This record gives sequence, structure tokens and C-alpha cells, in this order.
Amino acid sequence: MLFALALVLAAAEPVATQTIPNDTPVQLGLSLALTHQAQLEKLRAGQLDPTSPDFRRWLTPAEFGERFGQPASAYLEVIAALRGAGLVVTAYPSRAFVVASGTAAQVERLLGAQLAPVEDQPPTVHQLVGTLTLPPAFAPVVNISGLDTRVRYSHHIRTGNGTSMGPQDLRRFYGLEGLHAQGWVGQGQKLAVLSTALVPGADVDVVAINYFFTNISNVKTPFARRVIPNPGQDYDPQPGGAGEFELDVEMQSVGVPGADSITLVVSPASTVFTVGANDIANNLPDVTAVSVSLGICEAGVQQSSPGEIVALRNALIQGTMEGQTWSAATGDNGANDCRNGSLAADFPSVIPEFVAAGGSSIPNPAWNANHALPAYQAETAWNDGAQGGAAGGGLSVLYPRPAYQAGLGLPGTGRSVPDIALIAGLPAVAVSSASPPGLLSPVEGTSVSSPLSAGFFALIASRVGCRLGDVHSALYALGAAQRDGGSAVFHDITTGNLSTGGVTGPAAGPGYDSATGWGSLDVSAIAAAWPPCPTVLPDGGLIDAGPAPDAGAPYSPCATLGCDGGCNTLPAGPSTCAPQCTSNAACPSGSICSGQTVFSSGSTGSCVPGCATTADCAAQPGTLCNTCDGVCVAPGSAAAKVGDACASPTQCPNGGYCAGGRIFTDGYCTFDCVPNASPTSACGCPSGTQCGAIGRVGAAYICLEQCTHVGSPCRTGYVCQQQQAGGPVCLPTCVVRTFNGQSFDSCAIFGSSLACDVASGVCGGPPDAGQPDAGTPEVPDAGPAPAIDVTPVPTDLGAVARGCGCSSGAGPSLLAGLALLLARRRGRATAAG
Repeated sequence: MLFALALVLAAAEPVATQTIPNDTPVQLGLSLALTHQAQLEKLRAGQLDPTSPDFRRWLTPAEFGERFGQPASAYLEVIAALRGAGLVVTAYPSRAFVVASGTAAQVERLLGAQLAPVEDQPPTVHQLVGTLTLPPAFAPVVNISGLDTRVRYSHHIRTGNGTSMGPQDLRRFYGLEGLHAQGWVGQGQKLAVLSTALVPGADVDVVAINYFFTNISNVKTPFARRVIPNPGQDYDPQPGGAGEFELDVEMQSVGVPGADSITLVVSPASTVFTVGANDIANNLPDVTAVSVSLGICEAGVQQSSPGEIVALRNALIQGTMEGQTWSAATGDNGANDCRNGSLAADFPSVIPEFVAAGGSSIPNPAWNANHALPAYQAETAWNDGAQGGAAGGGLSVLYPRPAYQAGLGLPGTGRSVPDIALIAGLPAVAVSSASPPGLLSPVEGTSVSSPLSAGFFALIASRVGCRLGDVHSALYALGAAQRDGGSAVFHDITTGNLSTGGVTGPAAGPGYDSATGWGSLDVSAIAAAWPPCPTVLPDGGLIDAGPAPDAGAPYSPCATLGCDGGCNTLPAGPSTCAPQCTSNAACPSGSICSGQTVFSSGSTGSCVPGCATTADCAAQPGTLCNTCDGVCVAPGSAAAKVGDACASPTQCPNGGYCAGGRIFTDGYCTFDCVPNASPTSACGCPSGTQCGAIGRVGAAYICLEQCTHVGSPCRTGYVCQQQQAGGPVCLPTCVVRTFNGQSFDSCAIFGSSLACDVASGVCGGPPDAGQPDAGTPEVPDAGPAPAIDVTPVPTDLGAVARGCGCSSGAGPSLLAGLALLLARRRGRATAAG
């Protein structure tokens, strides 16, 4: 078994380098070997065997620790060694994990090695230099995470194009509506998303998530964030993180709109697979389903953090023995997962306890007159070919083939992934951006299929009456039965392959295959066929999985929301309470006409909640209507102007907002705008500012503070720069950084084709030693910008992309770059891979 390998750490070769400051905060996660493995395997088998008295009799973390963790004496010796070095220790009931926090000097004295800064990385990132000398008490330790805080994994999310599936499309497509109509909506279930800490200003947008829940998907589930202490400021610097985790939460909710809770567990970035996973297994043991949408190719994890191969699996073994079901994305690079021209699978989906969620697409979607998918349609393995995205799959080189995959006729001896496949490619899936109201962003990737599957298994658990734990034995038994002529519970996907980047990948075919697993789920059918729960739970409580809780009240978003004009679909496909329209005048009071240009649907949009005048904000006392975005906002400051530093909208001009993110790190007061709009119009910019494109492809248009010439003074941290179009504006000092071996030049975000001159912080460098550009008139100081006009706009703005910040005709792919910059309610960012 792989539960107790010797401690292996990827230490850098000793080199002449400086160490990080002695007082630098460092947090370690220590994974300890599991014990009594024969008894552990026997109990695991019994928990999954309907004929066993141990069937689905889940353990608590303390029970797991007592039976399979380290002996109390050995566990306390590890803790004593850590405390003796001056570290602050957090113990776990599993006796298989410890978190210790202290300074770099304390850690270096304890372990006999140095922690050094990493070139081209923020000062909080460090790596191990030299060889560890471990205390004798550390004999049970199999992995120490936190010594190397370089982020290795990728996000499995991409920007989609064209018409998209919404939550109601997904519910019809995968057979959820039958259960929902009977009243089974996930009641009693708790779900979790394993996520990472993001750089300040780039966090998830709770408003966007709640808007998707309430107005798009009719989800009643409370959403919460659980933030694990992160003293070392161990952040994920990659773009797309906020969009990734918002997507995870929203897709989990599709299956279980009535679940008790969905919790985003925010872990230090480099220890997400150790500290984060153990936090869920130990501190959230009553969670039904967990999803992970991060990954790294197997060769990458072998080279960078081999100890995680054992450490994460141990956490999953504990979690599944407590009744949790874990799902992981298989990656977006097809058979070429390492992107080096060799066949590879994606970690951590290869771990046998993970439900490996691969990807499918619909080759010929047949939309109805309401732009909706009325029922299931044939899927194929997701592979966009030249467009660059394909689902991961293949055979693991890290984990041997588990017993549940015996007899499938697979080549080799490694664990095969995926287990199932759900939508990940075209048509894309729509997720929420709350400004302007109702704007949805199309996304692709196995980051869609992983959280979808977690929600589906939580719904099945709700229907059968207890948590499911490791679902593989039941999943493969039902697949084999269907293959042999039994009931159809999977949509067998028999076409497509995962070949990409010159690497030949597995192909789909009848039955199980390493391209799409058993296929996608018919959730109503598989819930009906799932092995029922024990009649009596261990505590004596009875299970009643008979009549639905409220069969007389069918689940209907339109009925619940009370449509004023009929139940239609947003132009991108989601069925919801959204009458179609051509202008604001066609919408009920309190709604605006949104989406006309964003989804390329001609002149037709959809009525969604929003304001056209301040009178529409009566339900939110004290707020004003930003008539460009169609959102009610808190009054700002009369003295504020565009370009001011800020931490909240109240520090900005009336109707404006505070942009954040990786570029505007100290906040930037601004408005959304439409190019060439009059300063007195709803989407025009105040005097002394100009409407400029922000984003790799000009995704967003916001008002920017003007300046006199390139290199002229701006506020601290900003320099006067020339944009692609228009005059010079004050923008943050440009930077060039390297993330995961790839260079990032922030000038691309500014819309510039010039490279960053690091010395001056100006894209292309200051001309003529900073002298004014010939022909560029100076702009006098116009003083504080006037407050935005919040009076009703007399003209029909229906033809303008209301609040989208794009010029007419901008397609959904142009939303890609925005979330790289603005910690606001916007389109989804991407991170290929």
C-alpha cells in the first residue's frame, strides 16, 4: 500500500544564496503515516459492502485517529519537538496531521536546512535549500509541506464561446428535474470546495455567487467561506483563481439547490493538498461532498512535492471513511497533461479515492425556440483540438489499479481516469457576473464537471438517506450491470478522443474507457438504482428514504420567482424568470433589459433585476442608481475623483466603485463606461478622465485618470502611460513577473503592445527622458470629478451593452481578461491548463 512511504522532500541543490529574513512567518503541515493498515482495509471494504454490518457506518475524526492514527505517545512526541523549537502547534483528532507555525529562524534550527527566496517571485515565496536533519521524534512523518511555497498546480478553467448552458439546462440534461420536482433538492446535505488563498484584492465575489443563487438558479443554499490561518501570506498569484472558485461554488449548487450549506474552504496556496484537505477531513466531517478543480501532471508532482502522493491520499482515506465523497477535475490538456509532448495523467484526480471527473461536449446542440436545451442530447469526449482544450484521462504511474477497476480489460497496471465525464466543452456553461445584473460569462473546462459531480452525488445521498463515502464500488457495479444489459444509469459516450499536442490519447467507446469513464450520469436513474442505506444508523436513528419530502410542490424556478411576463431564458440558455426584451421600457419596474450585445442575440435581451432610475432602488434605502451598470450603489464621497486610492465604493464618487485585483492593489476609484460616450451620458466619463480598455483583449472599459504626458507625476505607485488608444493616463507602475515558468508583463493588461521598462515602470519606457510627447496637449487639473448623473436618462439605452463595459458587438470571449484586474462583479478570467 502507499499509505506510509518514507519522508521525501524536494530540496533544492545547495547554492550560494541569501536566506529569507529570520522573522519571516512560516507555516508547516506535517503528515504522519497511518497505522493498522490491514484492519483499515477491512473496515473500508465493510463500509462499502451492503451485506456487511459496517455498511455506511462512518467514523468520526476522533474514532479514525484512535484506530488508524499514530499512537498518542508518538503523536505527542512530534508535537513536543515542534513546541520545543518555539513553534505554535495545532493538533488534529486524526493523529495523522499537525500544523505548526513560527518563524524562518525557528524552522531552520529545527530542520537543519535553509529557506531561501525564489527569483522572480513575491518576497513571501520561499524554497528549501540544503538537506534536512530531522529530529528522532519525526519518524512517523511522511511529508512536510510549507517549506517550498512555490505554487505548482493549474486551474482547470477556460473562457467559453457562443451560446451557453444555464443551470436549468443542466438540470434537464442530466435528469435532475425529476428528483427536484418530487421535492428532493439536497436537503440535509453540506458541501465544500477546496480552494486557495488569492492575492489581496482578487478574492471571490460573494455578490456574484449570491446573485447566481437567487436570480439565475433559484438556489436557497447558504454560502460561507472558511479561511484557514495563513500567517505566511501564502497566496496563489495565478490569474483566474477568483473565477475558478466562484465557478466551483455555483456548479455545486446546480444539483442541490436546497442543500444546507456550501462552504469555500480557503487554504494557504502551496499547502492546499495537505493543510486544506486535512482541514476538511478533520474539521468538517459532516460534509457530504467535496470538489477540487486544481491539478498538476503526475511528473510534476513527483518532481516538486513527492510527499503529497502519500499525504493527500491519507487525507482522502480519512474523509471517505467519515462518509465524504471527493471529486477532482482530470485536467484541460488532454493526453498531453504535462504539455511536453508525452502521455500523462493529472494529479490529484488519479488518487483512487477521488471521483475523477472528465469532460464531455455536445457536438450538435439542438436549442429550442427559447434558447434552451429541452432534454439530454448525445455527448462526445471533450476535445477542442486547435482551440486548445481537451479533457484529461489515461493511466496513472503513481497509483496501481484499484480493485473496483478489475476486469475492465484495460492495458497496463495503473489506476485509470476518468470515472465519469460531464459537460466541460462546447457549449460552454454560464456562470454569474453580478454587474450588470444578469450578465453571465461562458466558461469551459473540467472545473465545470468536478463541482457538478459533487452536487450530483450529494443529491443522490439526499435521496437514499445517508452519505455515500467512496462511491467507486457502487459506481462501477452499476456500470458493469448496464454494460451487461441491465438498467441504463449512465449516458454511454462512445465517440471522441483525448489526443492533443501530438500525443495520442485514449478514445471513447462502448462501456468503460479512459477517455470518458462510464459516461455521464442520468441522476434520477442512478439515484433509483443506488444501494439503499442501512435501515438503522449506528446511533439508533431510523432512515426513511421513502416518499419525497414535498411531492406536492414541484421545483420550479419560474413559479418560485413569480415571473412577470412568462418563463423565458436568458439569451445564453439558462431557463429562469427572464422575459425577453428590446429596451428598458419593455421590462417591469425594477428591471432592465440586459444582454443584447453580450450574447450576440440580435437586438433581443432579457429583463433582469436592475435599476433604470434611483426610484428603482427603493428596496435598498439610501442607495443610488448607477444608470450605466443598472445597479443600486451606496452614495460615495463628493470630494473623491477617478483614480483615488480606495477600499470601498463609499470612498469613490457617487455611482462609482473601487476596482481592485492584481493590478489595482491599493484600490482605484472608477466608473464603467462606453467609448466615445458624452461625459453627460449615463456611460460617459467625468471631465479630466477618459474611457480606456483594461484587459488582455480590451475586455473592460473603465474611466481612467488623465495625465499630461508619459512620465508625468501621478499618485504613488502610478506613472503616466500611453494606452493603445487615446491620451496618456495614470496607471500602476508596470511589472514583469514569472509564474510557473511563464513570463507575465502587466503592460498586456494595460492594452499596450509595448514591453514593460522595469526601471521606469512605463510600458516602452519614458520618451525623451520624460519630456512631454510632441503634439500631446497638457490637461489642466480639473479638480474633483463631478458626481455621476443619477437622474433618469431620457433616451433609450437598450441598444447599448448596458453595464457590460463593451462596445457594441463585443462577444462573450472579450470578458476573459477582466477578472485578471477587477475584484468586482464581472466576467470570468481564464487560466489555460
